[in-house]
Amino acid sequence: AERVGWGILGTGKIAVKFADDLRHVPGAALTAVGSRSADTAEAFGRRFRIPHRHASYVALVNDPDVDLVYVSSPQGLHAEHVRLALEAGKAADLAIWNIGRPAELSYWLGGSPCAGVIQAGQWRTRNLDA
Repeated sequence: AERVGWGILGTGKIAVKFADDLRHVPGAALTAVGSRSADTAEAFGRRFRIPHRHASYVALVNDPDVDLVYVSSPQGLHAEHVRLALEAGKAADLAIWNIGRPAELSYWLGGSPCAGVIQAGQWRTRNLDA
């Protein structure tokens, strides 16, 4: 299988579960983790033997060994963090995509120059008028 370099943005419970499961995926290589804190990135990286440990999300998405970013930040930050990954030329994945405003939904489904490269396990909408 072709090797895909994964980066995890965030180090919470969902990130732990994802990192644990990713090791069972053929061709998947967990190459980097990004956190708001160097200490947290370092601890997470040691736990899962991740070679690149970044103290910022910007550094994570710009890591040349990362092909795809798994966004595991709080849901209210998903749009910002997915956009960060896409604008760095990376694909983005997340378990739950939480859409807060109609403009966000429009942007991600077709208005974005990167539309179509987001993989979400589950889409949620809130506060959308029918």
